[in-house]
Amino acid sequence: MRRIITLCIISSVFSSICFGQKALQYEKGGSLKTVKFYIGDEIKFKIRAENDIWYTRIIYDMDVDQNTILIENTADENPIRLPINDITHIKIRNRNKLGRLLGQVLFVGGINTILTTFALSRRGIIPSFKEDQDPLIYGGAGTIIGLVIWRLFSREGIKLNQRKRLRLIDTTLYLPA
Repeated sequence: MRRIITLCIISSVFSSICFGQKALQYEKGGSLKTVKFYIGDEIKFKIRAENDIWYTRIIYDMDVDQNTILIENTADENPIRLPINDITHIKIRNRNKLGRLLGQVLFVGGINTILTTFALSRRGIIPSFKEDQDPLIYGGAGTIIGLVIWRLFSREGIKLNQRKRLRLIDTTLYLPA
């Protein structure tokens, strides 16, 4: 009993140290699902000034009042303060893993079928393509369908607009004095 009371007292003392958290939240209008990026996470984005370059940076800090994030600078050790309104596109991984995997498997399987059929027909193990074109048709269809599914489920990035947006949130709990 004494250990439980001691543990409760120690945890209540240390709970006042870590009482808040900041996050960069991607949200889509009309959906309850959100994706949060915390301090220390890696983020992939495009900015308004250079819209054709993807940047991959680590988030060092977030300032909710100024609506900016502090990201790493690859040129020197001083971090860069980036307003989140300057971000035009963002890449979010872990989306539709099953679809991407299915597309990759079909694509590689179709290529494998075509190459194996070529190799076996050259050696005379199976009939040539003039006699039997089914393996070539199945391999080509698998390759094309796999490539289409793979591209559909692995988008380049999400364009931010009125409906899809980034927002900084601060979940600091203020303890009464």
